Amino acid sequence: MIRINLLPTRDAPRRQAAVIQVVVFIVLLVVTAITLITVDSILRSEIAVQVRSNALIQTRIDGINRQIRDHDQIRTRIEEIEQKQSVIDELQAGRTGPVFVMVELAKVMSRNGTPTIDHDHYMDLVRRSPGQAFDPTWDGRRLWLGSFTEENREVELNGSAMSHEDVAEFLRRLSLSDFFYEVILIETRAEASQPAAEWAAPLVTFQVRCRLRYSGRPDSGQEAGTSAGTPATTGA
Repeated sequence: MIRINLLPTRDAPRRQAAVIQVVVFIVLLVVTAITLITVDSILRSEIAVQVRSNALIQTRIDGINRQIRDHDQIRTRIEEIEQKQSVIDELQAGRTGPVFVMVELAKVMSRNGTPTIDHDHYMDLVRRSPGQAFDPTWDGRRLWLGSFTEENREVELNGSAMSHEDVAEFLRRLSLSDFFYEVILIETRAEASQPAAEWAAPLVTFQVRCRLRYSGRPDSGQEAGTSAGTPATTGA
């Protein structure tokens, strides 16, 4: 006897599900491949840009290296030129410096003369220490020099004055001047009057030592307008 199964079979839904899974897998595979290709293309493009940038930077570096290839020689040459210029300036200062110093000394000792000093610096100095201000009414004829000796810009001054106050004013003006520094009073001595001038007050002789700046410009670390040194000895 032949039996016929009329109930629906379950193989068709299974085959349909399998087909769907395959299709989804293929779609995902395609999407992944496209994504990988896109990312790879972007990375390759960025790498190419970076390579070109590196090549440009390297070209500039090579150009700079060519420019500074002789840097050490050029620097040595510049140092030699600066040394020669320094010697020339020193020789020039040695020729003209004494003239400027004599002019400055005449200004310091003249009746209406004033020492060479920056005005703003002088005003600040006077505000901080009023005792360092020079007397504009001082008559330089009350003091005169007997000798001026210089060696290696070290100077010794010997002279006479009408009073100790005149010597103090002279020292104050020297100390303020930009041409003189390290001004030190070595000695003052009151000399007895000559018999023919017994009416006159005794003269005061003095000895001063200082250093010179031919340029009239304070060097680094040396402040213009420093006080005069303390006398080493004072004679009655």
